[in-house]
Amino acid sequence: MIHQISGDSYDDPVSLTAWDWRPCCVTFGPIHHLTIKDITGAPDEKHGTNAIRLLPGVKRFGDVITLDCTIGDMTLRRDTGIREFKLYDKPNLRGGRNKDFSVGIGTLKKIRFEDLTFNRPGIMEVHANTDGLAIQNAKLNFPLATNWHLRALGPKSTTCKRCGPEVPDNGPSRSRCGVG
Repeated sequence: MIHQISGDSYDDPVSLTAWDWRPCCVTFGPIHHLTIKDITGAPDEKHGTNAIRLLPGVKRFGDVITLDCTIGDMTLRRDTGIREFKLYDKPNLRGGRNKDFSVGIGTLKKIRFEDLTFNRPGIMEVHANTDGLAIQNAKLNFPLATNWHLRALGPKSTTCKRCGPEVPDNGPSRSRCGVG
């Protein structure tokens, strides 16, 4: 259980990273059967991001062995002031990506959100294979805009399928891999 976190963390107050780039993550693997509750974001977001991040992926070890880094059987309850719920596969658009990238889209299973409070417009970005996503009792403490939506489905970014050892890493260019 992760619970009762509040204040300004200068980053995401909660980040469950089942897969991430090699320099960012020292361990890889599935994360499951967890409750995250009573998380309160920073009141003004001057330094923090007020986000909860769930990053699944598929880790490759060597040339053949893969590990499905699924995130599942999770409940997020009574979270307040969180502006973004980032539920997506991390792309390989970064230096060294030709050596370290998720070899498949990550998977989320049975993720449940209960009793969320939004004091400002927020978003739930979902770009992962998802089986069982539920949102129950979201309280909105701000006037609704006509074009606001809580969920954003689809890729904010993508994993380049053609990037591999045969593609040179010449910096941050996106178009080389056909992604930009």
